[in-house]
Amino acid sequence: MFKDKVYEEMDEISRMFEPFQFNLNDELALLPDKIEVLPEYIMNIDEYSGYSGSGTNASRVVKAVANSMNLMQIIDKMRLLQNNDFFRFEVEGDLGDGEQVKLDGTTMTMSHKVFVVKNKLAFDEQELEKMRKEYILGSIKNNFERSRDVNKPRFNEIADIYGAEIVKSERSYYGKVNAFVNHMEKLIDDKVLDIRDMDLCHKFVKWIVYYVKNGNLAALNNLTRIKIITHEKRPIYSIEEKEVL
Repeated sequence: MFKDKVYEEMDEISRMFEPFQFNLNDELALLPDKIEVLPEYIMNIDEYSGYSGSGTNASRVVKAVANSMNLMQIIDKMRLLQNNDFFRFEVEGDLGDGEQVKLDGTTMTMSHKVFVVKNKLAFDEQELEKMRKEYILGSIKNNFERSRDVNKPRFNEIADIYGAEIVKSERSYYGKVNAFVNHMEKLIDDKVLDIRDMDLCHKFVKWIVYYVKNGNLAALNNLTRIKIITHEKRPIYSIEEKEVL
């Protein structure tokens, strides 16, 4: 009931390195490292006026290819990839001063070959560790910005499960949320709460929100299961989830 099947199925080397798992990285590995920009991709770019090195245009080309390969995480998280400079344009051959790559819409040919190239192959462990912390703490703050978002008795229950005694003594919703976020930050920094699957991190916050706002018992059950696994003092990759409706 409280087993982590992903961890149990890891080989000894993986357990030694305790890698982060991120489904976006898995899809990036499937995406070609170099994508030729075909005329049909360009025709789908609004107000195209010649080759541009902008990340926006590159992302549209990548989205077209990702869609054809059914790589939906790349499409859904394109802004994250843009913000981390994952892609750049590369032109085959020399361009003169002020010269642009031209597309002939009649013949559907381009004056130069253009490619979108990966600047990075994946998010590394340090980036994912930082991303995990920022996501969990930031999302808790964002989901409990108003007093009506915080059912105090249910919020206290979550705090009690994760040992945040100070939260229960706070009277205001604002004090409770801040105290809980500070406590969660310490749990993450001390690797007491060491969730290493990014999808599970998203679910973790969702379950907190679902229980505090709606009293969803399946969400509470899942949060309790994660807490129980923390007693094993190891990374957490999965739980046997109760379906949250």
